[in-house]
Amino acid sequence: MIWFVLLECVLGCACSSPPTHGRMHVVVSWPGVDILFSSDAAKNAALANGSYDPSKMTVWSILPYGDRLFLFCPNQFKGTYSTVNFIYMNDVTNIESPKLRPYPPTLNSIVSVFRAVTSCEDYHMYFVDDGVDSFYDVRVRRHPPRLFKVHLPSDTLRHLYTLAPDDYTDTSAFSNLVVDQCGDAYVVYICDLTDYAVVVVDLHRNASHRVRHPYFVMDPFSAFLDTPAGYRHTFLNDGVAALALSPCLEHKSDRTLYFASSGGRHLFAVSTDILRDKTLSSDTSKYRVVGYRGDRSQSNNLVYNTQTDVMLYGTTQENSLYCWNTRKGLTPQTQRLVLRDDAWYRTPNDLQEDCHGGLWALANNWIEGLYRNITGSASVSEGANIVVLKGCARKMASVCTGM
Repeated sequence: MIWFVLLECVLGCACSSPPTHGRMHVVVSWPGVDILFSSDAAKNAALANGSYDPSKMTVWSILPYGDRLFLFCPNQFKGTYSTVNFIYMNDVTNIESPKLRPYPPTLNSIVSVFRAVTSCEDYHMYFVDDGVDSFYDVRVRRHPPRLFKVHLPSDTLRHLYTLAPDDYTDTSAFSNLVVDQCGDAYVVYICDLTDYAVVVVDLHRNASHRVRHPYFVMDPFSAFLDTPAGYRHTFLNDGVAALALSPCLEHKSDRTLYFASSGGRHLFAVSTDILRDKTLSSDTSKYRVVGYRGDRSQSNNLVYNTQTDVMLYGTTQENSLYCWNTRKGLTPQTQRLVLRDDAWYRTPNDLQEDCHGGLWALANNWIEGLYRNITGSASVSEGANIVVLKGCARKMASVCTGM
């Protein structure tokens, strides 16, 4: 049963006063990944040579833009045919199973992408290609990690930055990023999930540095997850994974970067002025604990709604979406449940606010999928294993604005 709290948002998110009850609606869903090939012969050839195995592909994150929805499938296992994909929203009928289109051939050298973000100021998409093939299998590095800046209206590459050798290790996994264009800044903060670091890339100077801190690591007391489906998953070495920036204030370039680990129940923060300074960023005293979110609050996604100063995040264990008013101290009591759904919101993995105030959520049942592929189990849940939902960010956040 779904617990709906707020009215869904129509395209463009023209938000009016919310009624007592409403909902987030399902935009599209899949039982599994299916790629659109140029012909049946091309598909059969990919299946035969092992470059395409739909059972090994997982939609890890989403990115809405215009009439397209981008879907990213990191190269975790052999058989991940395309890591950057999209669908046309006009292709969606009965909310089920449109085939994923590989992103333009001009970018076909991309190996593995976890997440991407857009800039509403200049219509660009930013993502990091790890350069690693088959992360959980043979693990082959095809090239160094690279930061892409793609102009979405023309689908052209505008900037490509290759991370310096000191920015990554052999086991790095760059699972998330945020772009800071406040004041004179033009900086991308990229989290290294497996090696407990944040890489700071200054696109003005075309330079980067790697930052390490104890708050970037996993929490060993929070690393075991029991999902409603009965799967117990150890996060192993999964560290910092969720990132969100506070609003950009006029005449001020400094912002707050909020962050949390996949297996952690605490939220942390640091000034972007500190992170951008290679010397100051190594001062551990400059980082702070924001608060404790509570038991079973593990999450690898954060959205800061700048209209309300409310943060939203989906919890892996509870199949739920929560909110927190950043003007209040962070405790279990200062958060509110926005929705819970054990059928359509299983293991939420991504949350995105688009340029029109729409809130997009991805639930991909990833723990079960990862367990199945690592152990070789043939079992798979019936029904929708990949679900995209949409609502209105401000209306979802309003659950916490009256606190």
